[in-house]
Amino acid sequence: MYRVVTLAEYYKDKYQITIRDLNQPLLVSNPKKTDLRRGQRDPARLIPELSFLTGLTDEMRANFGLMKDVGNFTRVTPQKRFESMMKFSQRFRSICQANAEFEPWGLKLADVPIQFKGRTLGAEKIVLGGETCDYALHEADWSRGMRNKKFISAPVLNKWLVIYPRNVEGEVREFVSNILRVGPGNGFRIGEPKFFPINDDRPGSFINEIGLRSPMGPDLMMFCMPRQKADVYSAIKKEVCVSKPCASQVVCGKAYRVKGLSVATKVMIQMCAKLGGEPWGVQIPLKDAMVVGFDSWHDSSQKKGVGGFVASLNQNFTSYYSTAVFHTRNEEITTCMEACFVKALRAYQGKNGSVPKKIFFYRDGVGSGDIAYVKNTELKAIQQVVQKIDPAIQVCFTVVSKRINTRILAVNGQGTVSPTSYNIIEDATNFKASIHQRLSYKLCHLYYNWQGTVRVPAPCQYAHKIAFIVGESIHREPSEALAERLWYL
Repeated sequence: MYRVVTLAEYYKDKYQITIRDLNQPLLVSNPKKTDLRRGQRDPARLIPELSFLTGLTDEMRANFGLMKDVGNFTRVTPQKRFESMMKFSQRFRSICQANAEFEPWGLKLADVPIQFKGRTLGAEKIVLGGETCDYALHEADWSRGMRNKKFISAPVLNKWLVIYPRNVEGEVREFVSNILRVGPGNGFRIGEPKFFPINDDRPGSFINEIGLRSPMGPDLMMFCMPRQKADVYSAIKKEVCVSKPCASQVVCGKAYRVKGLSVATKVMIQMCAKLGGEPWGVQIPLKDAMVVGFDSWHDSSQKKGVGGFVASLNQNFTSYYSTAVFHTRNEEITTCMEACFVKALRAYQGKNGSVPKKIFFYRDGVGSGDIAYVKNTELKAIQQVVQKIDPAIQVCFTVVSKRINTRILAVNGQGTVSPTSYNIIEDATNFKASIHQRLSYKLCHLYYNWQGTVRVPAPCQYAHKIAFIVGESIHREPSEALAERLWYL
């Protein structure tokens, strides 16, 4: 028979723990995305008296020696991981009861992990304005190689402004001067901005200043926040992405206080990309092709899903059409995706004079159990659009998955690789697997928030980024005026 008990009674009966302060407030932890996937809808309620802080503070992360020591425990070498798996296998096979469970199914745990041959793709040539740069394959970082080399294309930024609390003016002006220093080296001409101090960092103060300065018609607004505050960030982004659309750059205190030029360079690259520039590229042999990325995110305030849709608009896959749409059920994803796809094709046609001949669609955020559903609904919807616009368009539809159990340990490597799974569920291009692999690999170099490779093709990463910012901060569909800019970086 069930009975209702208090948390104090529960901990006393279950764990023999006496709660001393019965008036303390509870800590409420809402379910994360992973919790929701496994069916956990209710929040977890924690007693402060029994709780401890976990993770690392910003001060700890800034301590190089500490992080190096932590890495010795968190980054397990392939040899140690291999030894751990072998011990588990031996222990498992020594238990008769475990083997008895396997026998009726005709299963047996292998003595050693599976070994197979793989191909190693070499480092890509990073294409810049009239030249290229190389990078070390084991580092996959070309930030040094890009120093003082021109971007593929960069706008001229003369009309921009900076809004910031008055008490951090010195730090903000120093940071902006660093941006002005690094821009010309990459061919990004940046004029002196107009500075507008406000009295505090409350959301209303920033919103009022946006209302006052928007009529000036700036090409970009920069906002400097002394602290990372979700309500302030959300308020700013709603104004500049929905109500008064304009390219924007939000910089937190821990970023603009960093001495040197590294952070200023990263922010400068983001500003260039948000204004339609192309910081770098890779060699793309395909012609008349489009790459598409789609990912979804759960909106924390509206209890809806957000679908992020991103499609390339040029031959180099460095310019994109981006949008995000809300949906409440899985069935609505198909309708939203279809509408976004039509808009993207129109945008591509407007830029190039014709629709693409080949489309490579990367669908992220799909569990292994949903692949059949995606094939029967989303893929079919994409094919129907193609049939209406131009039946000659060849579509390749690939499901991208990061959450897989496979781990790959290179025999001569230094680390354990967490691979990404690519499942091609439809391919009208008839390309060899090696070509699809190479294309996906190239696309992993084109994410402008990071001068290095990312785990998924850039269109997927961009789709995730726009879905995340809309679902976590804006909670509304962004203005169509920003659709051909990477405003969400």
